[in-house]
Amino acid sequence: MKQTLETLAAMSDDELNQIATEAMGKCWHQKDKIGATGFLCTKCGASFVIAPQRPSYTTSIADAWKLVLFAESKGFYAVMKTPFEVGEPYSCGFTPKGVTGWNGRPDYFAQSNTMPKAITLAFCLAMEDVII
Repeated sequence: MKQTLETLAAMSDDELNQIATEAMGKCWHQKDKIGATGFLCTKCGASFVIAPQRPSYTTSIADAWKLVLFAESKGFYAVMKTPFEVGEPYSCGFTPKGVTGWNGRPDYFAQSNTMPKAITLAFCLAMEDVII
């Protein structure tokens, strides 16, 4: 089922982070404990001595910027806007290069109270329509 901005915005940060991770073709490692000293991902089979660290795209600008770079590598332009007034939302949008060209209005647009979350929401919308 295709996600809409409304359904994505209603998701938890953990769910959004998982969608973004998988859209990048990476495994959202399941933290299944094996024995006293390790973890095994039941999705990809990777094993870890400590629980695997998961990216936090929705709260870390450093992690969210990885989404911007990934989208740009897949042929998207990115645009972001910080608030001019207190209380206004942060905005992010992505639009594909070369199809219609950049007209200043992103095809996949989202707003949130933080820039990392706005980036993650817009990224998840854009990647819904892309076969990676």
